[in-house]
Amino acid sequence: LPQEQAAPAPQVQLVKSTLSAYRYPSITVKKGIPVRWEITAPQGSLNGCNYRMLFRELGFMYTLSYGENVIEFTPERSGTIPYSCWMGMIPGSIRVED
Repeated sequence: LPQEQAAPAPQVQLVKSTLSAYRYPSITVKKGIPVRWEITAPQGSLNGCNYRMLFRELGFMYTLSYGENVIEFTPERSGTIPYSCWMGMIPGSIRVED
């Protein structure tokens, strides 16, 4: 009888960033590989604008809190994925390479 083998766990891209009050980090990742984006928000870095990140193209929002935050997604196309705060005032971008 053939042995069943578990599928290998997919590789994960780990990205680490630190939040600042009026600027979002821009990151670069590879297409088709799951991303685990760890964002550290130190005391004083969150405000009424930047606490909620809007990833319109990816179809979700993320609410930051002080300490470590984890955002997980898989980029399906190469190019630039823009994102912003929920009010659209603070821009950021995710560059996706092949």
